Amino acid sequence: MHDQFDPPRLLRPSQRLRPLLLILVLFVVSVSALAGPPPAVAQDRILNLPREALTLLPGSCEVILVIGDPEQLDAGLHDLYRRVDSAAADTVSFLAMLDDFIPNVAAIIDPSRPVIVAWQVLSPLESAGIQRTVVLPLRKEMRDEVALSVLTGVPRVEVSGGYAALATDPDYQPGGRPPDLAGGLPAGDLVMRADLETIVTLYRPLVEMGLMVLAQQQQAAAAADSTATATEAYLLETLDSQTMATLTEIAGGFMDSARRLTVTAELADGQLELRKTLTIVPGSVLDPGPQPSFAEAIALTKYLPDDSAYLSVSAIDLATQLARFPALAEFLLQAATTEMSAEFADPYRAWLEQILTTAQYWSQPTVQTTDITDAGFRYVVLLQDDDASATLDRLISSYTALGTLDLGMTLEAVGTREIAGHTASGYRMAFDPAILAAATADTLAAVEYEDLLDLQAMFGLVVPVFWVTTTGDLVIACGDPRGESALAELLQKVQTEGGRVPAAVSAAHTWSGERTQYLVVGDLRRMMTGLLTIWTATGEDAPPVPPAGDPIDIRLAVGVGEHRLEVAAQVDLAELFGFIALLEEMETRDE
Repeated sequence: MHDQFDPPRLLRPSQRLRPLLLILVLFVVSVSALAGPPPAVAQDRILNLPREALTLLPGSCEVILVIGDPEQLDAGLHDLYRRVDSAAADTVSFLAMLDDFIPNVAAIIDPSRPVIVAWQVLSPLESAGIQRTVVLPLRKEMRDEVALSVLTGVPRVEVSGGYAALATDPDYQPGGRPPDLAGGLPAGDLVMRADLETIVTLYRPLVEMGLMVLAQQQQAAAAADSTATATEAYLLETLDSQTMATLTEIAGGFMDSARRLTVTAELADGQLELRKTLTIVPGSVLDPGPQPSFAEAIALTKYLPDDSAYLSVSAIDLATQLARFPALAEFLLQAATTEMSAEFADPYRAWLEQILTTAQYWSQPTVQTTDITDAGFRYVVLLQDDDASATLDRLISSYTALGTLDLGMTLEAVGTREIAGHTASGYRMAFDPAILAAATADTLAAVEYEDLLDLQAMFGLVVPVFWVTTTGDLVIACGDPRGESALAELLQKVQTEGGRVPAAVSAAHTWSGERTQYLVVGDLRRMMTGLLTIWTATGEDAPPVPPAGDPIDIRLAVGVGEHRLEVAAQVDLAELFGFIALLEEMETRDE
């Protein structure tokens, strides 16, 4: 049964495509991190569940899962697979998967009505562990408790109206009223909510004990050194003291902060939408507090180029969040230098510490747009700050300090220009592959020197000369194959208050909601095609560049509300799967 749910071949890209997909994912994640993270992701639609189904649930539960319309969900899955793998379309079914857990379920349920699953999470000290209750919508002819018990093999069955509860707990009793956890669930094809506060209360001692045992084992492994057992050696390699401190800090912060987690998923017309909402204990380490003005950040998008593959809007307090997790910051610093030669690690770490202090600037309203064209990489960053000149000086000083470390990477000044009445400074990244190889000898020992030269050539195409300047309360960075004229156009827009908020941004902001603090809109097809174009331009053996096609739209959003964090994502899976299949087909023809 499970074999039929294997992903189609197109979801397993060939070896040559994997680096491209990895680069794309890393690019989106890293740029998103620079722009900042949380919309009140709009979840105004409430799931309307039948009371007769809800009253069959136990009086209290810690996790609840709702499949609002199994028939519609299957139709969406079939439609998606038909677009990309018609042979697999008829084998993909949520109802068939449900049959793995409850025998003969297809003969029992009315698939046009909701299925509800509830879990009662008991103390780990209790032998009963986790108990599950499944509430099924029944066909009219299947409303006999004895017959249902025989068909499903579940000993405890309760029928009420058109629904039946099948419980693993032999002492199960219907709650008689909807449990609190089911109140106000948002609409979606799949909806899950977990009472994290209760679960943490039950399992925190076990988690803390587990972390303590791991820490003791790690210390024992460190003390044993060369005489360590295989298990101790593994712990020593993967869980050093800083990693343990980070795990403890993050786990403790989450357990102190988390109240409820709600997740929804919807699939329609090939589009997948995911939303997550975490409610937080007031005053806890994850409680976000006041945030910069997202309205001011949205207003900045009117100055951006009219069309781009990737656009982000951010107004979120990164500095405060970083300060709350010092062990995580230390872990990141150590991870960045652990593979470096000893003589380079300390100065590089000192530079990274300086870079981390610039988070206060990236916490201001910021917008960024990126594109990769045949001519090269194009991007614009606008950062709003009351003292824009001082902020730019500090940022440039921090980044140019990289050149003093003798690591083979330098932010190199190329001079100043008067552009549209503003003094602008130009910079480019310069590399010395020989020094870079020496600085990272452990990491790049197996890498050919020629590969480093190819990397340098690619980076030269991807990151051209960029220009920085200020105007009013704006810090501006602009890199474009057209050079100074692109910055001149941008400054002209700012000075004349020209342009307007892009339609795609306005639509995405409406989708994400009024609590939005971070928003991304983009076209994955253009990003992937652009990376392939740059790859080909280096002379490397790259997969063929596919022809133009319909956009693969993506939206990402993070929202901050009162004692809550929200995340939403939307992607056109049908177009994405089809695009990957096209790449593989073209690559096969090219071999």
